[in-house]
Amino acid sequence: MSSLQVGALSHIGLVRRENQDRMSRFACPFGEVFIVADGMGGHKGGSQAASMVVDGFERWLRQPPPQHSLRAAMKAASVDVNAGVCAAATSGDPLTDHMGSTAVILVVSGREVLIGHLGDSRAYLWRAGRLVRLTRDHTWVQQLVDQHLLSEEEARNHPEASVLAHAFGRESELSLELSPSLAIRPGDAILLCSDGLSGDLTDDVIAGILAGGDEPQQAVGRLVEAALATGGHDNITAQLVVFAERPRRHLLRLLSRGGRVRHAPGREPEVRPAAEPGSGPPHEAGSPPASPVVPGPAETPLHPLPPELIPTEPALPLAPLQAAPPTPLPRRRHRVAGPLVVVATLAGAVMLVLGLWRTLRPPSPPVAAAPAVAPTPSPTPALEPTPGPAPGEPTPVPSPITTPTRALTPGQTEPGGTPTGDTP
Repeated sequence: MSSLQVGALSHIGLVRRENQDRMSRFACPFGEVFIVADGMGGHKGGSQAASMVVDGFERWLRQPPPQHSLRAAMKAASVDVNAGVCAAATSGDPLTDHMGSTAVILVVSGREVLIGHLGDSRAYLWRAGRLVRLTRDHTWVQQLVDQHLLSEEEARNHPEASVLAHAFGRESELSLELSPSLAIRPGDAILLCSDGLSGDLTDDVIAGILAGGDEPQQAVGRLVEAALATGGHDNITAQLVVFAERPRRHLLRLLSRGGRVRHAPGREPEVRPAAEPGSGPPHEAGSPPASPVVPGPAETPLHPLPPELIPTEPALPLAPLQAAPPTPLPRRRHRVAGPLVVVATLAGAVMLVLGLWRTLRPPSPPVAAAPAVAPTPSPTPALEPTPGPAPGEPTPVPSPITTPTRALTPGQTEPGGTPTGDTP
């Protein structure tokens, strides 16, 4: 089974009071099935018809009759589902009167896909940056376009653009239209949607959103938002199935134990071109094609297919998807930030504790002031001897040395003297 990435979203829109779209995804013996159904008619009749279509196909494809191929099982399921919807639509119950439903179904069977549809729900192929419509609407306006009586732009703006020519529950003798099997290339994507999306968005707008390279769920969300921005006149439902990239088989065989690619000296791995459609004997569905390896999308760009060739063109000869290689373990990185954070946290904690301790510690008791002590007069410094007078000069008389005194207040005494006071 191919590795798939899927995005799915359904929105009631901005005008309808009920969402009558239904979608489902389930596995069956043939592979994996995706379905989008758009109901119509009566109060709750459209939602019931869409549910009957989804449940009927799931019941049939989960347990197909023995010896039935995928195409035979799809045809038998469509006949049975249509009979049930027709019976409910003509039962006389006003809640289900004239109800019906469209449907578009994708079955992923190994390396190939099969698409069936009825009504105006569509399937698109996104490959190598190009969008190709895989289904043609079963509407009266589309028949006028096929007869070259209307252009695509005129059909889009026609007042009866949504009037269906075929749908489940409208005709007793009716079966699903099946496209040829389509081989899948890694990186392809298939979009299933109701006319609430394709009726409000042109193919160019859808292609521009898918070219953004978003994850499938994000891409589906952007598609629904774009449809709502144009008015959201109908229920909007979309499923995007992306086939993941895979290394080619010859590269897997050349991988050494260390994970390096080993090439022969002076020789690169051979890449054989794809066989042209119709060349060589046909192969059964599920068997590998004659050419096991084909160039990637960048080597063989997909040319847009004319609308009149869709979906009756032959299956494209594409490479099968290979098993996914084990995901390499990520390199271990040296973690330096962890110890730094621990050290910074500890330092901050220490500083916080010191700050709290300084703030909350009890105040120190006051220290008693020491008694005043009278200053002791400093001793008189010794005088250095001066040189004597020169002969014939008079001897100088030394000046008296005065000792600085301190003014005394009444009641104080001189050291070794009597108290001072006012003299009478």
